Amino acid sequence: MRGVEQHLKGQIKSQEANRKNCIAQDENKLDTLKGDIAKLAKKVVGQKRSGQDHSKTSQSLFQKRRRFERLSGRIERMKSDKDSHICFGGRKLFKARHG
Repeated sequence: MRGVEQHLKGQIKSQEANRKNCIAQDENKLDTLKGDIAKLAKKVVGQKRSGQDHSKTSQSLFQKRRRFERLSGRIERMKSDKDSHICFGGRKLFKARHG
């Protein structure tokens, strides 16, 4: 019984460390996206002023902003979720319990 407890504590600790690493990676991605969004916004404004076709650049800017919002939401969920989610058994057992 003691071995099972230690194994669970190890899995929980591993999951917490993995969550911290994921948050750090996503925050780095957010910083990169902020810079990309600023550059694209300037580019769209310049293309509008000069009368060039800016539809492709606008679409790219829209997608970057969308990704930014999705990433920031994921970071907030990971930061607020303090529970560990560990499931024993395979797919069949999981479906029997929760399905």
